[in-house]
Parts: sequence; C-alpha cells; structure tokens
Amino acid sequence: MTRFGGANLPREVVEAMARAAGHGLMMSDLQASVRKAIARLTRNEAAYVSCGAASGITLAVAAFMSGCDETKASLLPCSDGMRNEVIFHVCDRGTECDVAIHNSGAKTILVGDGGGATESQLREALSPKTAAIVALVWD
Repeated sequence: MTRFGGANLPREVVEAMARAAGHGLMMSDLQASVRKAIARLTRNEAAYVSCGAASGITLAVAAFMSGCDETKASLLPCSDGMRNEVIFHVCDRGTECDVAIHNSGAKTILVGDGGGATESQLREALSPKTAAIVALVWD
C-alpha cells in the first residue's frame, strides 16, 4: 500500500534514473513500452502502471464496471445501469480502498464483521449488479 512509503532504491537504479533524467521522451511511448515489458515478464496479456495503489484500485474497479465498452467508460463515475456493486469486507473499512472504490462510481456492498466474512456471507452478497470483490491481503 502506497501509504507505507517507498522502498530504498539500489545504487544501480538511482544511477540509471540520473542518466535517464538527461533525456526527453514521450510519456505515452514510455508507458506503452513499460506496459508491454511488465505484461511479458509477468506472463499476462496486458499490464498498466498506476501512480499508486489507490489509483490502481479505482482503475481496476472502473474497468470491471465498464468492460471494453467505451461508452460506459466515458460515463464514469456515473455508473447507473452498470454492474456497479463491489463486495468489500467490513474489516477493511477505513483504508484508502473506501475512497478508491467510490471514486470509480461503484457502490460498496459490505460483508462480514471486524473479523472477516464467511464464504456464505460472500455468496449471499453476490448479485447481477456485482462488478468485483475487493479484498485486502495483510501479510
């Protein structure tokens, strides 16, 4: 989670960043190259680099609501008529996830209690309006 701060960068990374700082490029070209490289390295069809965990959650939920429909995507955060419900554990309330989910235009359907949720509670919360389930993993 972004709020826990960044990592200390290895010397080689800082040196590469310093070298790169002396050169200009189109950010769209850089983003396209990085997305392709990450997708290849992680063996996924595609990848996207967001500016932090919360924005990644917002974009992911928006994608689940609109799918590949550009018209739906252009309407967000107005999600009326879309699958716009996100199942979310009560025990995860009070984190950046609350705001990130709502920024997409989704509505949260809370399940469980402070200790988590049971499989039956999750199943009961599913509906035709369910776009996603967001669950935080705490190591």
